[in-house]
Amino acid sequence: MGPARIFRRVLLCGLVLIGLSFCLYLAASPDDAWDRASDAALAPGLLATFAGFAGSTLLRERQGPAATPTSAAGADRPAPRVPTASVGPGPLSALAGVRPRLLRRATRLRAAALMVDRDHDDAVDAVRTAWSAAHRARTAERLDRIAIARLPLPAHRLPAARELERLGFPTARSVLDTGVWPLAALVGREDAAAVVAAARGAAESASWDTVVRLDADRAGPQDTALVTALWVLRQAGPDVAGTAAEGRDLAGRLGRLLADAAPAAGCGGMLRATPGRRARALTAVDRLDSLLERAGQEEWPRRFAQLSVDLLRGADGAAAALAAWADFAREPHAYHGMLESLVGEYTRDSGGHHALA
Repeated sequence: MGPARIFRRVLLCGLVLIGLSFCLYLAASPDDAWDRASDAALAPGLLATFAGFAGSTLLRERQGPAATPTSAAGADRPAPRVPTASVGPGPLSALAGVRPRLLRRATRLRAAALMVDRDHDDAVDAVRTAWSAAHRARTAERLDRIAIARLPLPAHRLPAARELERLGFPTARSVLDTGVWPLAALVGREDAAAVVAAARGAAESASWDTVVRLDADRAGPQDTALVTALWVLRQAGPDVAGTAAEGRDLAGRLGRLLADAAPAAGCGGMLRATPGRRARALTAVDRLDSLLERAGQEEWPRRFAQLSVDLLRGADGAAAALAAWADFAREPHAYHGMLESLVGEYTRDSGGHHALA
C-alpha cells in the first residue's frame, strides 16, 4: 500500500470521527456520557484529518509536478508548474474552534444571571405591592371616618347629602363604593354627582396624607405581607441590589458574545460560516473563555444560585411571617429605611403619595 493511499485512509478516518462526534453532540444532554464521548471523538478526528491533509500535501510537493507532453516546436520550454494545495485558513482550521461545552457553560451562567436579576425584581415588586395594599387599607379606614355631612358641598347640595345619610350612606367611603348612578335614583343625578365628586376629592386628599406606619401591635394581613417582603430582602444581605445589577450586566454581555459565538457550537456551523463570521465566532469564544475563567475565580455561579435561594424565603408562609416580625421588633428603623428606599422612590416616580414613616 503506497503512502498516498495511507494518507487518504487517515483523512477518511478523521472525517468519520468528526461526523460521529457531531452526531453524538446532537443527541447529547449537558455533561452526560454521550457528551463526553462526543468530545473524545472530536480530538482524534481533527488530528487524523490534519495528518491526512498535511501528509497528502507534502507527498505531492515531494513528487513534483506531473509531466506534460511537449511538441517539437516547444520541446525546450519547461512544463508549467501545477499549483499544489496548501493547508491554510479554511475548513480544517475552522473545526479547531468548535467549543460546544464552553458555549453550554456560558449559556448556563447567563441563565443563572438572568434568574437572580428577575428574582430581585420580583422581591422588590412584592414590597411595593404589599405597601400598596396596606396604603389602600389605611386610606379606606380614613374615608370610613369622614361623615358625608362634613364633605365640602355647596349649601344647596346639603339636603341631598343629609338624605343619603338617612338612607344608609353615612360616610365618604360608602358614597364612593356605591357610585353616581345608584345614588342618582335616590336624590337625582346632579346632586349625586356633586356628592360623589366631593367624596372623591376627600379620598385623594386622604390618600396623599395617609402614612403606612409599621407596628408589631397592628399585625394585620397587609402589614404582615409588607414586613415579610422586606424581611426577604434583608435576609438576602446588603449587597443584594449590587449582585442583581451585576447579574443583569453579565447576562447582557454573555448574550452578545453567545450570539457571535453561535457557529462554534458545532462542526456544521463553523463549516457553513463565512470567513468573517468564523473570525467573529473565534474572537467571541476567546472572550467567553476569559469571562468564564473570571466567573470561576469570583464564584459568580455560586453567588447567583445562593441569592436566588435567599430571595425565595418568603414562600415559607407563616414561618417567614413569624421570623419577619421578630426581626422587625429588633430593628424597626432598618425596616423603615428599606421601605423609604424602595417605596419612596417608586411613589415619586408614579406620581403617588407620601408613603412612609
